[in-house]
Amino acid sequence: MAALVYLVVAGPCWAASASRVVHEQVDTTSPLTVAKQLALSGADLPHGWTSDGQAGQCMAGKGFNPAAPYCGNAPLPSWQTSFEKFAACVGVPVSQIPLVAGWDEPGEPFTYSSSSYTAPGPPGANPDFQSHVQSALMIEMSASEEERDLDAFSKPSFPVCFNILESGSLFAFLKEFIVAEHGTFSFGGMHRVAEPATAGVTTIGYEATMDLRSPKLSISETITWVLFGAGRVEEVLELGSTSRSRLPAAVADTALAHLGKRLAAYVAG
Repeated sequence: MAALVYLVVAGPCWAASASRVVHEQVDTTSPLTVAKQLALSGADLPHGWTSDGQAGQCMAGKGFNPAAPYCGNAPLPSWQTSFEKFAACVGVPVSQIPLVAGWDEPGEPFTYSSSSYTAPGPPGANPDFQSHVQSALMIEMSASEEERDLDAFSKPSFPVCFNILESGSLFAFLKEFIVAEHGTFSFGGMHRVAEPATAGVTTIGYEATMDLRSPKLSISETITWVLFGAGRVEEVLELGSTSRSRLPAAVADTALAHLGKRLAAYVAG
């Protein structure tokens, strides 16, 4: 995946988040086996959704480096500066932000991304404008590290910090592209949304809107991230659609419920 940024027009209605419960997970199973069990899969989605087949270790997927299809795809230099400023603003090491920045960072823990799944569309439809979902996770060395990160990501200042990413990386690139096409680009800012409640799992939900307008393209999108924390695992589910292909709330609810239940079962041992 080029970047972990996926777009949702209307977020589902979720219950309030569960209270913070930390379990020190001791697990001798290989991280890759755990990741494959916990990540989003096609079984979590309705029949007809298609996979891009790019599940694997690390965040960037098939990025700028063809010789390293999952690892080794560092952000562009200007983006890296934004990521470092973002991490400092949030109050965590830069190694801990791949889930929300969407790119690998030096010193990051074991990371894994699911395939990106796209909703069925009419013949000839551009898949970039169809509903799509994807998850990614990191396995920390201890539950205390997971707790530290989730606490930092839940602070009221997090949406303000996220503006650093918005102004310095992918969104700036999109803005430059759209302006070159004699159009406009606007980012509506990030805000907290209600989260699903799963016993033993911490959840944090955010949403942001984006509008692109040009003679060749007119589209509105809203980005929704739901971050999970359980034991040593941090996971994010990105759900996306555009104004041309809305993600059904039932699909989002089912995917979130499946991930939450698997994480709860994992941390319970």
